[in-house]
Amino acid sequence: MSLVANHLQLPEGYEYLQDPLVLVDVPVAIVDELWSRSDRLKYIPPGAFSNGPLNDVKPAKYDAVRNKILGGRERFAPYMRYWPRGDQIGFTDGRHRFAAFRDLGYPKILAAMHKSEAIKLLAAPKLVGMSSLA
Repeated sequence: MSLVANHLQLPEGYEYLQDPLVLVDVPVAIVDELWSRSDRLKYIPPGAFSNGPLNDVKPAKYDAVRNKILGGRERFAPYMRYWPRGDQIGFTDGRHRFAAFRDLGYPKILAAMHKSEAIKLLAAPKLVGMSSLA
């Protein structure tokens, strides 16, 4: 298993955005910590599916994306949002993908982000020197 999911690409269908998407190499543990504090209804904790469905998350979707990752067939980077006020992280698309990469032990992955948000994230004190634009 590769330590970095470097084969991921930008999600399809977002070409119309005024603030373009970029790929950012992010440390999974720090992003997960920020996400767990930011979006409690949508957050998928590690091992969440050992006790069945959680909130609106379905184990079958998580299992399917996990199997795609293990088989090297996952193509799209999670589409992540960052709000500097409060150091908040959320996912527009791909929270199951992110949770699966995290649970599989990836220390860093590529995430799709708006360029303006990526620049702010890279300047966040917790992430200075730990992330980069891909």
